[in-house]
Amino acid sequence: MEQSENGTERKTLHKAKAIRIERIVSGNAGKFNSVPFLIKLVAAFTSVGLATVFCDIILLNFHKGADEYKARNLKRCQSLLMYGEIE
Repeated sequence: MEQSENGTERKTLHKAKAIRIERIVSGNAGKFNSVPFLIKLVAAFTSVGLATVFCDIILLNFHKGADEYKARNLKRCQSLLMYGEIE
């Protein structure tokens, strides 16, 4: 509440309009299990083709033999460029 110069109290009201969406869900809740989640996640990545990208990231950065993998991958890419298979 605000007070005006003559000492009376006044308040400003704002009228707001909105749409309320309610969604009712019913079912049995269970404990989250990470193993089925990871299996479904990996299957989804594989079907989209992202599994090879993630495997390359892991092998190029976090694996013990990352230097060997980088050298082999680089050699393979250079040979593909030489034969014109990749532009």
